[in-house]
Amino acid sequence: PPPPSLPPPSPPAPPPRPPLRPGFKPAWEVRFTSVLSVYTILTFDAAARKKYREHVALAGGVLLEAVRLSHIEAGSVVVTPVITVDSAVAAEKAAKRLEKACT
Repeated sequence: PPPPSLPPPSPPAPPPRPPLRPGFKPAWEVRFTSVLSVYTILTFDAAARKKYREHVALAGGVLLEAVRLSHIEAGSVVVTPVITVDSAVAAEKAAKRLEKACT
C-alpha cells in the first residue's frame, strides 16, 4: 500500500499588527441586542437608559463607564448595548457573565 499522505501545511501566521498611534489603546467590545418590552421610545428616557446601563454593567462585571447604548429603536424598545474593555480576556469574562445573567 502507498504511504500515508501528510496533512497540508498550516497557513502562515498573520503579519504583526502595526504599532498603535500615541494616545491610542486597544479595545475589545461585547455587544448584544435586547428587546425591552416594558418601555416605549418615549418612556425609555435618560433615567431609564442610565438604569439599563447600570444593569448591563452589573451583569457584565464592568464599570458603568464601559457601557454605552449604540442603537435604540422602537419595537417596544430594541437596544444594543456595547461594553468596551481593554483586553480579550476581559471581553470574554464579560460575555460569559452576561450569558449567565440572561439565561
